[in-house]
Amino acid sequence: MSSQNLSIWGGNKMRVYSIKKIFISGLLLSFIVHCTAGSARFPEPRDQSYNRRTFYEITHDELWGIVTDVLRQQNIEILRYSKEKSRILTHYIVGETKIYPGLFSGLATTTRYRYDINLGKINANQTSLIIKAKIEAKSSTKADSGWHDISEDNRDLCKQLEDWLYEKFKDY
Repeated sequence: MSSQNLSIWGGNKMRVYSIKKIFISGLLLSFIVHCTAGSARFPEPRDQSYNRRTFYEITHDELWGIVTDVLRQQNIEILRYSKEKSRILTHYIVGETKIYPGLFSGLATTTRYRYDINLGKINANQTSLIIKAKIEAKSSTKADSGWHDISEDNRDLCKQLEDWLYEKFKDY
């Protein structure tokens, strides 16, 4: 009888060990997914003290060419443009994704952003450059799961994205 009790006790001990092992493995997996899923980061200007330069002592056509070259160099695709209206709208760029670990595994918020770029002809040799960033988010927790504009609630982040792109024009 004592050998039977010992066998049952050993079985329970193994079951508890297995449950702990599964639980710890689950937590570790959740941590790894949380750390690796959000690998895209919002770009930041290299020089935090950089002041936006919105006026350029060059022609509209020269600045237009520079803007399209910079977008190409940064791998930012143009969605629509109108040189006559002096406007460029970029495709969306993948932003950060946050995954919530633990009990909320599988819940995530994904972001994306794009630029609306306007050039203004001041005179024959002066052109203005205005860059506006728009940020959208989509949550896996909402039933509609559509993209929502979150720019107004994230003005500092919009400014950071705009400053990052403005910085690319500092040598022109």
